[in-house]
Amino acid sequence: MYSYMAYGLGIHSDLPLPEFMIAKVDSDVIISIKNPDDLPPEIKGEGSFVNMNYVSTTISIAMVGTFLVREGHEIIIYPTPGADMRIIRRYLTGTIMAILLYQRGFLVLHASTVNMNGGAIAFMGWSGAGKSSIAAALYTCGYNIISDDVCAVELADKSAKVFPAFPRLKLSVETAKAVGVDITSLIPIYLDNDRNYPLDDGFTQNPVELSKIFVLKEDPENGIDRLQRQDAVIELIRHSLPPRLGQPDTPEHFKMCVQLVKLVPIYQLRRSSAIQTLPDLARMVEKIVMENKV
Repeated sequence: MYSYMAYGLGIHSDLPLPEFMIAKVDSDVIISIKNPDDLPPEIKGEGSFVNMNYVSTTISIAMVGTFLVREGHEIIIYPTPGADMRIIRRYLTGTIMAILLYQRGFLVLHASTVNMNGGAIAFMGWSGAGKSSIAAALYTCGYNIISDDVCAVELADKSAKVFPAFPRLKLSVETAKAVGVDITSLIPIYLDNDRNYPLDDGFTQNPVELSKIFVLKEDPENGIDRLQRQDAVIELIRHSLPPRLGQPDTPEHFKMCVQLVKLVPIYQLRRSSAIQTLPDLARMVEKIVMENKV
């Protein structure tokens, strides 16, 4: 088995996962691949579907496969015959790991996080909102990446910590050019425009206290506004598991969102859709965070 580290967890996998950090560690998580013919009848279903809870979650993705996630410790993959392993890895390192982290008691945000001034700054939003883009823009300003797309938050009575994911950023070629990333380093993921950008350095490997959360919203002009608590809770709920996967909210998840709003200020980050403005947006965020003006 291959041995890796991600989100503070030792991961042993049948499948090579070059996105994760290679590490000789004890296993907190086991990832195995099984013959799709051995798929248990009780978890079979038609088309794509999600059946999610803390104990056992089944997610089936058309033309990819069925994933079974158990008790935050085990991921079993039943690939669709002929499925490309690159697309399986893409779901595994994203959505499937998010489900496993949820089962382990983390508050899992759909967000990318950057280490700025010793604090984790999270950029949260829908797919395509620009989470990875703003993270990349700040990375080229000299700030370390903590996670991309999946943000695992551990809540305590008076603190919220973000656990480091793995040293990759998902970027389009156009975004990479706009923020000054070396496009020759980009690794194709599958059949779309996105690429993986490996971080040879500039990756934080220890948990970091969550300092601020920015909710991304497309707007003609860049700007930042502080959200009221009620609006902040709503944004956290819609951009975290389980609601992000279309699953019913739970009392435990709602309480965690309320608790996080009490601990961490949350803002709306209005950003232009023009990728050429990303460096300006990064400088604006840097100024706000460093001077703590908002």
